[in-house]
Amino acid sequence: MKTPLIAENDVARQSVFAGTALFNDGIDARFDRMTRLAQQTFNAPFALVSLIDHERLLLKSRQGLDIQEIALEHSFCRVAIRDSVPLIVEDTLNDERFSTIPLVKKAPHIRFYAGAPLHTASGQRVGALCLMDSQPRSFTDAQMAMLCDMAGMVEELIQTDIGNRESQTELATALRKSERRARLVIEGTRVGTWQWNVQTGETVFNERWASIVGYTLEELSPTSIETWLSLAHPDDLATSEALLKAHFAGETESYDCKARMRHKLGHWVWVHDRGQVFDRTPEGEPLLMYGTHADITDEVAAQQALQASRDELASLLSNMPGVTYRCLPDDKWTMLYISGQIDRISGYPAGDLLGNTRISYAELIHPDDAPFIDKAIAKAKRLNESWHLEYRICHRDGTWRWVEERGNWVAGDTKHPKIMEGFIVDITREHEARTQLRSHHDALLLLNDIAFNPFETLDAKIQHALLKAKQYLGLDLAILSQIEGDVYTVRWVDAEVDAGIHAGQRFTLGHTWCQLLFSGERKELFIANVPKSEFYSHPCYQAIPLGAYVGIVIEAEGQVFGTLNFSAAHTRSAAFDESETLFLRLLARWLSDTLANSLSSERITKLMAQLPGIIYQYRQFPDGKAVFPFSSPQIQDLYGLTSQQAAQDASPVFKAIHPDDLEHVAATIAHSASTLEDWHAAYRINTKDRSYRWFAGQARPEQLADGSILWHGYLHDIHEQELSRKALERNESRLRGLFEFAPIGIALNDLETGQFIREALKKSLLSAIIRLSSTA
Repeated sequence: MKTPLIAENDVARQSVFAGTALFNDGIDARFDRMTRLAQQTFNAPFALVSLIDHERLLLKSRQGLDIQEIALEHSFCRVAIRDSVPLIVEDTLNDERFSTIPLVKKAPHIRFYAGAPLHTASGQRVGALCLMDSQPRSFTDAQMAMLCDMAGMVEELIQTDIGNRESQTELATALRKSERRARLVIEGTRVGTWQWNVQTGETVFNERWASIVGYTLEELSPTSIETWLSLAHPDDLATSEALLKAHFAGETESYDCKARMRHKLGHWVWVHDRGQVFDRTPEGEPLLMYGTHADITDEVAAQQALQASRDELASLLSNMPGVTYRCLPDDKWTMLYISGQIDRISGYPAGDLLGNTRISYAELIHPDDAPFIDKAIAKAKRLNESWHLEYRICHRDGTWRWVEERGNWVAGDTKHPKIMEGFIVDITREHEARTQLRSHHDALLLLNDIAFNPFETLDAKIQHALLKAKQYLGLDLAILSQIEGDVYTVRWVDAEVDAGIHAGQRFTLGHTWCQLLFSGERKELFIANVPKSEFYSHPCYQAIPLGAYVGIVIEAEGQVFGTLNFSAAHTRSAAFDESETLFLRLLARWLSDTLANSLSSERITKLMAQLPGIIYQYRQFPDGKAVFPFSSPQIQDLYGLTSQQAAQDASPVFKAIHPDDLEHVAATIAHSASTLEDWHAAYRINTKDRSYRWFAGQARPEQLADGSILWHGYLHDIHEQELSRKALERNESRLRGLFEFAPIGIALNDLETGQFIREALKKSLLSAIIRLSSTA
């Protein structure tokens, strides 16, 4: 046997209604006044009076709900009448008793319910006065008390109908009591009431209606619709009129308008004006209309402040350089909120991403970046920490943008306890700048390796440079040519063995790609994809079909030396970037300087080879170490020491000095170093043929920043002169001895004056003797 849904005192309840019309089908107009009043008082979309008849629920009055009967097992009332206190459900989705019933799951999607049980005189609970809303809401104790008062009014009607024994006087008394209680309820809610005869314009306001605008009712008397019109804000009259016409035409169930009214003190107050036509003329025109005024000035001010705050926040967010977002931690990054700046980064408006309307944010992320992003987010969720990521997203135009994201976890709801909040900034320019900077750095490091290589010969240096540059550019062939007239000579080349080109090969300049560098004002060419360039139809391409080509004119000492060329049979996937072109230009400059230095050095070397002595630089460091940073090739003939060896250590040079002269040489060097005076010395050197020869040296000192002294000097052979000088000194000494001990006198007179010329005689005789002794 099926168990009744409402078993408690069911028989007694049925007997209460026996002989009445309460359970007859159809709406009872007596209860409509109560439900309309409740609907307006509590600003609720739905208001009902329901009665329970065995296992069915009968709606005796309903406002906002187009249903005559509800199955008892799917109703709120079956629970409401179990207790004498009101049943309040602030959110039906959070109440397992009601979350699955049709009224909640389907239209009208009830989210809020408040029901006060209706009692008979004997205490039987026979139904409920109900309020419902499609939005969750709270219900205060004061509102609960007012609902119970209104339920009491309904109970009086029910009890009157049930008793059916009271006289018309008793019924009138009950109605007066009900009206009095209604007035008390209205006064308790501090709501202004109004009654308007639409046809005559006559109005009836209560005291609260007048006090909302700062007046007493006496000050406003006599009242009419003009009283309201004179106080209403002019800008709100058109809206109010449109809403009234819609209600009069039956388009809306009630009139509902928020408008401003002028206060006695001159400021404007906001009122919530609600009303309904209760009577119409025989022609169907509106006759009597009843309604309420509620002061909502504080509420509007709060809403305006909230809206201003939202507008300020929206303005702040719109002016921020990045995107703020809130999303679910699912596979699609379902966006709950995302600021409008996403349009600048992705090309999609925010509405397209909200709730994955047209595209999900996850679809924008680069496939190569998605795995590490998912891993980082999962780790951050596990450790409940923030994250900082850089990755690529696809713009609507198909390009990739680099973004930086910083995010954190915030509390969500029961389904998603944690949700993601963060900030996304477009860093494409910064990322490209960093990439370019790294490329520049790599290029400069390579140039540094080329410029400061350990190779000594020009050939080795240039071969090293061509190899490194070719590898850096990813091309097949590197050539440094020399051009003389119309002849193109391959001076240095780096290529595969089977490339068919080698150093020394000669070509007519007009048969090479280099002709392009001399056919106009251009001195460099960077062609990543020759078939798609302007040179595709050029004869040089027809003769030598290259995929990529680089050519730069090389100058040395102000004259064209040749060209630096790189090429490949294949095309490049991208154009030569700024780092590559900078590298090539700097490499060309280094090659120009290297060639110029080589030519200059070769020329100087040839000139120095003709000098009879040695040109040198001698450097003495504060710690006593000494080197010859530069010395002409003759140093090897003298000391058996190469210029490179002398540049490392000067001590072998000093070991070759005659022991008797070494102290003197050291003293003169020390004196020159301390005074920075020019150095002069003559001394003997043990040459490589193991004999000592006389040399004379002179140099000018220079003090360097590190405290060392650098002499720039010249050393030459004076052996023959020194021997002659010493012989002269010896002969002069002997002659002086002859003069001093000779027994005869020797005199020389001037022919004109007759004077003796002693000194001239001595010098003349001395010269003669020297000549005789030298020939002896």
